[in-house]
Amino acid sequence: MATSATPRQKRADINALVFRLLVNKMPMRRICETAGIGPQTLYTKLRFLSERTRDFAREHEAPLLDGRELPRLLLSTDRQDYLINWGTSADRRNIRLHGIGTADNRSSFVFGMHIDYDSSLDPGNVEMEALECDDYGIQQPFRRFARVWLKRDWTSENVLLRQHLRKASHAGVPSREFVADDESRRWADDTKLPGRGMKVRSDYSMMAHMHVVARMTAGSPHVVLYLDQDGGLRSAAHAAFAERIRVGSAHTFHVRINKDMTIDQKGLAIAQAAQRMAKFTQAQGVATEDGPRLMLEEVLAQRGFRTRWQDRWIAHPMPNGSEPEKALLHLTDRPELTDARRASMHLWGSLHGIDRFFMIVRRRQSLLERPISSASAAGRVFYGNNPYRPWVVESVLDLLRVTYNYHHRGQDKRTPAERLGLTTRAYSLEDILGG
Repeated sequence: MATSATPRQKRADINALVFRLLVNKMPMRRICETAGIGPQTLYTKLRFLSERTRDFAREHEAPLLDGRELPRLLLSTDRQDYLINWGTSADRRNIRLHGIGTADNRSSFVFGMHIDYDSSLDPGNVEMEALECDDYGIQQPFRRFARVWLKRDWTSENVLLRQHLRKASHAGVPSREFVADDESRRWADDTKLPGRGMKVRSDYSMMAHMHVVARMTAGSPHVVLYLDQDGGLRSAAHAAFAERIRVGSAHTFHVRINKDMTIDQKGLAIAQAAQRMAKFTQAQGVATEDGPRLMLEEVLAQRGFRTRWQDRWIAHPMPNGSEPEKALLHLTDRPELTDARRASMHLWGSLHGIDRFFMIVRRRQSLLERPISSASAAGRVFYGNNPYRPWVVESVLDLLRVTYNYHHRGQDKRTPAERLGLTTRAYSLEDILGG
């Protein structure tokens, strides 16, 4: 006997409506009012919708794991943070989750979007088992629960000191001037671990993400990864693509972008770059469209091969408004590469593929908007639309990734999945839900 596509649901007729509202920035309370349902029903439907979108993605992306043929890929990888509101006034600290995503710059297809959170684990049970097996007495990499944050580790002085130093650095306080005893209250940690589910250590989540991406892109003859400046991303990418890097079918780059410029400063930087390019093309007597590549070849030839990878930064000749003062560092450069090949990979360097998806996440889902803090919050942040449950972030990201890849069309009237060659049409929300 056939099973229902919507088991144990009294209002299955509104699933597509709730789906549409969730991916179009309507706050949770307004969704309840519009659909005529209560909060608990909405959470139940969110779980159901996320399961359906995962099933849909699994069905269409399974061939990638089997080595389905793909074109050459230019991948961009970056991270995005999400804040979870506190659920009680007794502890007004946020939960901070880190998401990591990878997208193809040409097709815009998002190969993966993952957060450092495991909803299947119970913190109380894990803490008890960790004490029973003496996990705290073992070096962290060799523990039974090495991949998750245990409570005592999260609150240890060494971990807090590293967090304080990182916050001080972001705020412009030189580390040499930082005294932990005097400044600890000022830079005190304002986040906590989830009460349900467990926070995964970032190095594990990054490593897992890059290995998934490596498997999904195995059918491409050549892959170039453009990574945000993060040592963890670099290590994870090199571990996941180690064999392909060794044989030369994969290359990695760091991308550095000045994100603190005003609109006027961005406009000036772009105008100056255009002026430099005009002078170069005129002096060389070449076409405008060939100028950036030839300028890069000239710069690379003058610089030569650098053994120390930290010395390989090259400014991009033609930055744009979203990536002003852009520079790239070729992490996997090798002496036998020609300057023309190096210039080609530098020229295509960008994070716009994944940054565009991150922008869609912020714009299409009110739960994941950037929070606003106030001076009276003492470093804490509360935002009315932000979620209270970490698993909601994971579920909503699943909905957004699948609709972005398979439902929304771009200016060329095609979805990212169509551009990549995975599908031949756009899918409606009803198609994604399976009827």
